[in-house]
Amino acid sequence: MSDQGSRAATGEEEFIRVVDTSGELMGEFPSSRIAREFARRMIEARKASTLIVEWSKHGRRGQLAITRRTVDAADRRLQELKHQNERRARRWANLISGIAVAVIGMLALLNVAGAYLEARQVRPGQSVVQTRTGG
Repeated sequence: MSDQGSRAATGEEEFIRVVDTSGELMGEFPSSRIAREFARRMIEARKASTLIVEWSKHGRRGQLAITRRTVDAADRRLQELKHQNERRARRWANLISGIAVAVIGMLALLNVAGAYLEARQVRPGQSVVQTRTGG
């Protein structure tokens, strides 16, 4: 509480607000992330072509201009990242499927080999009949 009182006494005002190019206040926000999101949505809705996010915190001031071009570029980057992630997910899925198919094939081969070896074994009490061909 004393911190807020001392700021008010020194005239240091903390704010994050969005204004249009004429300087008209569009809104004040508790965080810069919310202010940037508000500006982006206003531009996407074609309510403005350029908005400026102004802030003052801890004695520092700053401005960030958000234009339709920057919003479109950010959307393109987001779409590209999504596309890359989808490609990467497909590659991993294909790799995992390939490994699963190879393991199943190997198990089937081992099963067939085991059955073959078991069939070739001579059991006690069985006569061994061998046939020769050619010769």
